[in-house]
Amino acid sequence: MGKLKALSAILAALALITLASPSQAQLFGRKNDNSNVRIDEMEERMRVLTGHIEQLSYQVRELQDQIRRMQEDNEYRFQQLEGGGKPGKRSDAGQPEPPAGNLADSVQTLGTLPSGGSGDGDEPDLFLFENFQGNSSSKILLGEWQVAYRGIAYCNLALNNIPNIEMDPTEKARYLGEAAFIRAYWYFNLVTVFGDVPLILNNLSPSEYQQGRTPAAEVWAQIEADLTAARESLPKRSAISVSEIGRATWGAATALLAKAHAYQGEWQPCHDLCMEIISSQEYFLDPDYANIFTEAGENGPGSIWEIQYMNASGGNWGNQLEGTFTNVWQRARGQFGGYGFNIPEQDFVDEFEDGDPRLAATVFQVGDQMGDRGTFTLEATGMPHLYYPKKFFINASDEAPFGDPNPNGYSNDRVIRYADVLLFGAESAYYLGDEALARQLTNIVRARARNNNSAILPNLSSETGQALLDAILHERRVELGLEGHRFFDLVRQGRAAEELADLGFTAGVNEVFPIPEVEITLSGGLITQNNGY
Repeated sequence: MGKLKALSAILAALALITLASPSQAQLFGRKNDNSNVRIDEMEERMRVLTGHIEQLSYQVRELQDQIRRMQEDNEYRFQQLEGGGKPGKRSDAGQPEPPAGNLADSVQTLGTLPSGGSGDGDEPDLFLFENFQGNSSSKILLGEWQVAYRGIAYCNLALNNIPNIEMDPTEKARYLGEAAFIRAYWYFNLVTVFGDVPLILNNLSPSEYQQGRTPAAEVWAQIEADLTAARESLPKRSAISVSEIGRATWGAATALLAKAHAYQGEWQPCHDLCMEIISSQEYFLDPDYANIFTEAGENGPGSIWEIQYMNASGGNWGNQLEGTFTNVWQRARGQFGGYGFNIPEQDFVDEFEDGDPRLAATVFQVGDQMGDRGTFTLEATGMPHLYYPKKFFINASDEAPFGDPNPNGYSNDRVIRYADVLLFGAESAYYLGDEALARQLTNIVRARARNNNSAILPNLSSETGQALLDAILHERRVELGLEGHRFFDLVRQGRAAEELADLGFTAGVNEVFPIPEVEITLSGGLITQNNGY
């Protein structure tokens, strides 16, 4: 409550400053020797202050909501105690709230349409977006926007200053390539989530902070330019040492560039890049699909780029280096300890063919043993769901330090996998008219999944036309399920309106998400809102 009062006091102070600063007093008739103060400068200052007020007001609302949830939890515990039951929680408000700042984590949620939680008051943003009712006040989207531009600012700092440093030319080129790759990665996330966004390539002075939106086509062009430069100076995976695993490589830049072309429907360059990766023999599929998502499977033979996390003792929600939060967002509630979003539904489970082992590696079903957390039952989760995500599951004994209640774990984010490249290669081959190659590349993915079991997942053989395309897209859904690709696949394929109509998807609106209102305010109106929000 003290923090809430402090924020309220700051809001009041900012309001008074807005009304009574000496400079502004000059504008309202108080004469002094410096009478040439420019009105436009004062208007800009007022806009900035208004932006600060908006941000602080947002924080106050968040604190108020957190306090409300805590009160509800306490009331619920008292009710249980009075009734002789075991004290529990109504909304998990007692857990530290996860940060909004890591796009690689949050898109896992956004990209697969989250579902779950203990009630609408738990994470209201996610419930709203589940039915395409999210709005510009979303703390999730604000975090995605801000962390991306923070990362872009760091990359700009490196790209604009490293050329002036005297150092080994090879190392210099590598650092520049890494910075270009990361900048492209952040812009890729921004343009796919928000559409037109400010394109900033230099470190800005305070007078330049207010920037308008740049057409998506120009943002994509810059992504392509950065990745083209990056892959020319980055080493291949086979050339780096074990201690360098996690750093950007030629393969990571090439794969992301192929993906960028695919998202724009530019199939020839996408295909050329995919085939370049395939022919490089730098990557191959792990024979055991389930192994990919284990600790032993991190940075495996089919990993093109992973965001690395450490298992750190005493971690907290605010330190995003200490374990991925993806497992906590997706983990079942109750005795399993998590937020319980991104819940697989029957439609997704039904997508798997009979006997496909990827289903068991992707989804927990009622009766499954969930490691050392117990058996999956409806009662154990605290929510009546038949399924829960498995890919990012972490045993209680594997959390730092072995049972620490803080939600840390080893689970890296598998951002780009070789299977993704194979399937983009198949999709691009289809659009370029090479259906034989499209079937061949898809069959490579299916062969790994069946793991020498000839009774399941037969090769594509006679599929052609739309049936072939459907088979490729089916393979993407089951191979990459719950990894954050599905929503964006549907959008780029033009199938979102059809597939997501029952959830409230509106064509021409929901292909992108709303721009955070705070950022619109801080831009002085230069940033405009997306259509329909």
